[in-house]
Amino acid sequence: MYMKLQIYSLDIMVALAVFAISLTFIMFYYNSIATDLSFNSYNNQAEIPYSVLSVYSNILSEGYPSNWYDYVNLSDPQQWPLITPGILGSNNTIMPEKLYTLIAMSNLNYSMTQVALGSQYNYYINIIGMENSSINISIGKKPKNANDVYVERRLTYIGSYPVEVYIELWD
Repeated sequence: MYMKLQIYSLDIMVALAVFAISLTFIMFYYNSIATDLSFNSYNNQAEIPYSVLSVYSNILSEGYPSNWYDYVNLSDPQQWPLITPGILGSNNTIMPEKLYTLIAMSNLNYSMTQVALGSQYNYYINIIGMENSSINISIGKKPKNANDVYVERRLTYIGSYPVEVYIELWD
């Protein structure tokens, strides 16, 4: 008695499709894990760009509360983390009162200003006037001998004067 082996082409095609889909998911999952591990293992360098964006979004906002500069007691830096400094007013231009308060905070206690801005990294903010303006305002420490400096640049106004805001963060 002879038995014939029968192979159905539909069975093979379904098995290959399931195998290919499974293999694709495994490769995608492995690739995402390997990418996450490589970013996190290199001295936390993947965190700095997010921190730049976070500090940038804090600075170029109204802050919290929107009149935070009224609540800042310059002689008590321990209270600064209770506010979020932002230099913009409701019309999205830089408010001088907020800017001067942030400068004073940075000059009096740089490290507590870092905490209030939501960053563990060193920061330097430079506001430069455009169109033949003499505006040049610096806040924080300039990076010296830093290996990785991350820079964000945005345009805004002080009154009717256009300015560029540069925010630099480094470890």
